[in-house]
Amino acid sequence: MRALQRSGRSDEALRVYERTRAALAERRGAEPGDELCSVYRAVLSDGAGAAVDGTADGSRDVGIRDDGGRAPGVAPAHAHVAPYVTRPATTSGGEGGPVHTCAAGTACPGTCACARKRASRSPAEHGHGPEPAARRGLVRLPEPRASKVPAELPAPPGTAVGRKAALIELDRLADPYGDRPRPVLLRGPSGTDASALALHWAHSVLDAFPDGQLYVDLREADGAPRRALDVQRRLLRVLVPDPSAHPPRDTVVGAVRLRSALAGRRVLVLMDHARSADQVRPLLPGAGCAVLVVSRIRLTALLAFEGFRTVSIGPLGDGDAVRVLADLLGRRPEPEMEHLVGLCDGLPLVLRMAAEWLRANPGQTVRELVRRMGDVDPARARTPVGRMAAVLNAGPVANRRDRGEVPTALGPPEQSVRLASYAPLSLR
Repeated sequence: MRALQRSGRSDEALRVYERTRAALAERRGAEPGDELCSVYRAVLSDGAGAAVDGTADGSRDVGIRDDGGRAPGVAPAHAHVAPYVTRPATTSGGEGGPVHTCAAGTACPGTCACARKRASRSPAEHGHGPEPAARRGLVRLPEPRASKVPAELPAPPGTAVGRKAALIELDRLADPYGDRPRPVLLRGPSGTDASALALHWAHSVLDAFPDGQLYVDLREADGAPRRALDVQRRLLRVLVPDPSAHPPRDTVVGAVRLRSALAGRRVLVLMDHARSADQVRPLLPGAGCAVLVVSRIRLTALLAFEGFRTVSIGPLGDGDAVRVLADLLGRRPEPEMEHLVGLCDGLPLVLRMAAEWLRANPGQTVRELVRRMGDVDPARARTPVGRMAAVLNAGPVANRRDRGEVPTALGPPEQSVRLASYAPLSLR
């Protein structure tokens, strides 16, 4: 790159850098080092304040650093730069000023008649105004690709009542504002609303991740676990929106590309409904990004081999559960709510289901809902989630009769197959 820049071929030097950077990302999952980046900045500036020659002690002089940590007038290695790189069009004539070629075909310091004629021209004709890039000796660089910051987090459902201790523990273990955020596993059984709590925490630390937030649902619509390779391909399309890029063929290549795409960024990655450590491991970014995994089970392999910390949550206390139910209904707490909260086992998901039933049936009371939950056959639903789902699916009996789902008369329906339905068959 130095040799190409010194010989006036800055465009070729920049292409060498881009090929090297792509090869490092593809084969090693790494970024160019400081020395290569300093040469890249020097080529971009092309004599505008950064030198490419080494100093006497072997260090690379890239200019005096300002408060921002880089040389004045030198752009960062991966910053958006001007679309042109300037090549020197003239050389210095020493004490005599700039040298030009006069009408006689000889070089002079600018004191001849033709030089005075050039001085009377317009700035564009003289070479100091805007003119085509080919006449100015400029090299056209590709326009930088505008990168959008991903913001994929869904809105958190409701309020996180009774989860203050869990939110504090997430802050302590994840350390989102530190130099190296730590990965955390949030574990909660069905109905504890661990996913909602994870979203609440993620929205509370958005300012710690200016490069974006990624949300991954590791469960398909039918409940089956989602393949890690499919998730890798989707994330790479978001992070590297290049239509010509080929999707990875396996999770090993996908993991390398994903780490390369996230290198140097500060991104929060939230993975929900994780089933196993093998499903999560190919999606983990490198240092500098935060990872929060939500699962119903304890993924021991992540804790043992990937450095995850764990936060476990359970049902809400009676007081907090009554507050959640009252807030969902927009009422003041009532004595009947305590009995309903007991049947719901303090699970936030079941409380939301109960509030939905009461809103859909404004003529019914909390006591009626308690009675219906008690009438559910234990053989059909053994958990609070199952009992509440049975109540929601049942609906009013009168409406079910109108839809033809319940017989209007007592007793079994009439037999549909009679003797007249049979036909004699010939032996032939």
